[in-house]
Amino acid sequence: MIHDRFVCPNDRQLELRSKINSGWSYYTYIQSFIPHYNDNIINNNLNQKSLTDHEIEHIKNVLKRDQRIQYIEQERIGKLIDRLNKMKKNATGNGLTECILCSNKRGILSRSFVSCFDCKKLVCYYCSIQTHFNQNIISLCKICSENRQLWKKSAAWFFRSLPKCSNLPLNINSSPSIISSQYIKTS
Repeated sequence: MIHDRFVCPNDRQLELRSKINSGWSYYTYIQSFIPHYNDNIINNNLNQKSLTDHEIEHIKNVLKRDQRIQYIEQERIGKLIDRLNKMKKNATGNGLTECILCSNKRGILSRSFVSCFDCKKLVCYYCSIQTHFNQNIISLCKICSENRQLWKKSAAWFFRSLPKCSNLPLNINSSPSIISSQYIKTS
């Protein structure tokens, strides 16, 4: 007697199935290894296991919630990228003889200057950020520090690339300002 309960096949069965190209599903297993098994019983089983209207509605709600979460995440990352781009745009110095951010000239009586660890540009003490890297204290300009924050907060370090700042297609009836964490509830 064949049970409706799924049992994970062992390694030998998986290897055999891969060699005969019969697929991986339970029903493929039934059809290919038990030829006398009636196809009508399989179809009835599938029909009995089809989704109800309530389940379909629940799946749609989960997909809508996922879409809202993706939109909020895309909006958050977009703000981080915009902030970084504004900082780069507002940087007025050349980074060689003056601070790259505030354009203060390097001189004998001027503020102390450091070289940014990442971009190697000259930064005054007030525009630099001290941080730890490999048990050493390093100085970063605010642009490079913000870039590092973007890589951390957007999980770009995991994907090894910055996310694209594009709008996701959205079929939500409410405006983006209404979309908030109040809609992100698990049922």
